[in-house]
Amino acid sequence: MIEVKLRRVFWAWHFWTGLIAAPVLIILSITGALYVFKPEIEVWWYDEIASAEFDIQTDSLNDCVTAAMRSVGEGYGLYGLEIEHGTGRAPAVLAMANDGSHQIRRIYVDPRQNRVLGEIPEPNFFTVVLAIHRRLLAGTPGRVLTELTTGWTIAITLIGIILWWPRSWRRLSGILVPRLSGKRYVQLRDLHSIGGTAISSIVIVISITGLLYALVWGGLFQVTGFLSGQFDVVLDPPQSLSDTSQDKISVDDVVTRLRELSLPTARVSIAMGQIESDPITIESGQHWGPSVTRLVHLDRRSGEILANQRLSNLPPMAIYTQWNYPLHVGSIAGLTTKIIWIVAAIGLALLPILGIAMWLTRRRPGKTGVPKRTEAVHPGWLKAIIALLAISLPTVGLSMLAVAAVGWYRQHRQNRSNSLSG
Repeated sequence: MIEVKLRRVFWAWHFWTGLIAAPVLIILSITGALYVFKPEIEVWWYDEIASAEFDIQTDSLNDCVTAAMRSVGEGYGLYGLEIEHGTGRAPAVLAMANDGSHQIRRIYVDPRQNRVLGEIPEPNFFTVVLAIHRRLLAGTPGRVLTELTTGWTIAITLIGIILWWPRSWRRLSGILVPRLSGKRYVQLRDLHSIGGTAISSIVIVISITGLLYALVWGGLFQVTGFLSGQFDVVLDPPQSLSDTSQDKISVDDVVTRLRELSLPTARVSIAMGQIESDPITIESGQHWGPSVTRLVHLDRRSGEILANQRLSNLPPMAIYTQWNYPLHVGSIAGLTTKIIWIVAAIGLALLPILGIAMWLTRRRPGKTGVPKRTEAVHPGWLKAIIALLAISLPTVGLSMLAVAAVGWYRQHRQNRSNSLSG
């Protein structure tokens, strides 16, 4: 059992970090909830552009790809295709700008009608939502702030579980069941603590997986993977070495090879390669589970299989990147987990509001109601956890150092003032 003084320290941390993080946390939670059903909403919202019947087993794509590339003009080259078989989403032809900007345009096509459907306009609702979610529309400072909030959300959640943990399990009221008939503060406290504990595991998963897209944590992850060779399977694939005088195989030839290899077709991404030595890369997966379960490289002219790898054969960091996005957006087990994730996101947005309501309800007239400074002995296990948290979440660690520096400076000023007055 945690001693009373130490519990008060945890309460102070939970209060201040939650209060400071509340505005950004609410924004991240709401925008994250909106993004969960992006694929389904896009097909409905942009029905005339993104919706078309397509059977990957029988329908041809060659003519549609030619028409799509003709529609964007000579300033673009064929980058690849995105296919989601069985979802009602139209195949997308990806065109990359030849000016070195690496701009990608998605042109949706209807293979059965053999026509170009068009492009989802940019910016659109979801690109704005994603920009807010990742950068708060504030560029690099916004990315740092979202990463800092995400890291502290993990810490706040863990501290909240410690504060919720009961001293006795004899009564479920107030522990697993909220006391809705009690005083207003008790009602708010139970809804906050029990609700927060109920979604805590999902919140931690969402937060940890979100760090992969963060500036500092995500950058360090990518650099580590690059230097350790974990991403060589993608960054350094086998090269096409066949006779350059031969014609490149067509998109339909690639799809035929995909069927011959019995690759999953629910989610298929095909990269056609940008230079003569680049292979054609097929990444395929199911609707559930990781983004990619099979990775195949083909010679761009002969169609020969250069590599055929299952997800389980890839290095650990490469495997993690394929599980990360489905875990972050809740598509890991389809509609069920999406609903759970969106409930957790909405709950996460409500938690700081309930926390602030608790504070204002408990506060006495003329008082701030904030936790008082409490001196408590920090045991070794707590120091170890803090150190681990600071190392594993660099922005959190830097913010801890900043807070410690401010505290040291204030204490130094106070001691100096006391010595001068004495």
